[in-house]
Amino acid sequence: MKLSIIIVNYNSSMLLKGCLESVFKYLKYGELDCEVFVVDNDSHDGSQAMVKNEFPDVNLIETGQNLGWARGNNRGIKMAKGQYILLLNPDTLILENSFKQMVNFIENNKEAGVLGPKLVDADGKTWTSTEYTPGPFMVFLRFCVPRFLMSSKVKNFVRKSLLRKFLGKDVNAYFVIPNANLPVEVGSVSGACLLIKKEVIDQIGILDENFFTYSDDIEWCLRAKKAGWKIIYFPFTRVLHYGGKITGGEHKPISFCHRVRSAYYYYKKHYNKKTVFMVRFLLFFGLIVKAPEVFYYFFKHKRDYNLLKFYFKTLNEIIIGKTL
Repeated sequence: MKLSIIIVNYNSSMLLKGCLESVFKYLKYGELDCEVFVVDNDSHDGSQAMVKNEFPDVNLIETGQNLGWARGNNRGIKMAKGQYILLLNPDTLILENSFKQMVNFIENNKEAGVLGPKLVDADGKTWTSTEYTPGPFMVFLRFCVPRFLMSSKVKNFVRKSLLRKFLGKDVNAYFVIPNANLPVEVGSVSGACLLIKKEVIDQIGILDENFFTYSDDIEWCLRAKKAGWKIIYFPFTRVLHYGGKITGGEHKPISFCHRVRSAYYYYKKHYNKKTVFMVRFLLFFGLIVKAPEVFYYFFKHKRDYNLLKFYFKTLNEIIIGKTL
């Protein structure tokens, strides 16, 4: 078996249907010996029935509970027989024969262990879907700075201004889209569409299941990089990624809390105590800045006490330095 495609789904029936239609559209050419898994995290929108009725060739794994992204993908990885494993989000569409192009490249480049294509949004704009190993200042940008200050206009201004000369490569990666013409080595690629060699997984292990969602793809890439493999951004093929359709947007309070927890665990696992202390302080500050929005959502959604409990649980864990 050459390729195993794994899609983790949670209440995304319509998006999943479009994703699978695009997947099988380009698999029908028969150029790759391929298997497709859908790991369903206990959806309640008819996703399981839709897959069974409309895509009988899919290997459907019903978990019976919401395992999250890392644990869900691991369920598929453990059953996969392919030499190459492709993790794919249900909020994506394959626009061209990406599978053949990505597999051919990673197969012919022995040092390449992980590969990600160019991700574009519905308007055809390129997502900043790669980065170098993130440092504390990246945490400040992502968790402490209000969203309107990190708008596309601000990012475009930074990209074109002399400010870029004073930013380190880690920060530059947040603002600058990689070379759109050639494959380039990066720190990580997005788990929305991530191709990895099975031999890399055999060496570094599966995804860390302490992550529920967010940062798990970055941490996996970091482990691969530490093991001597190259992480490649591959712009020769495009995949459409709607982004935020599964989680409701990474800046929504619940998603924000998940991001905070995952980021802290990531730094706790891989960085020294000084860096972890700085990150912890920044994440605490970010949660305090987020508080007004949390309470707004609390009252807007008929006093959602689950949201409030999760927010204060996350805040408490950052204060006491508890990991996931």
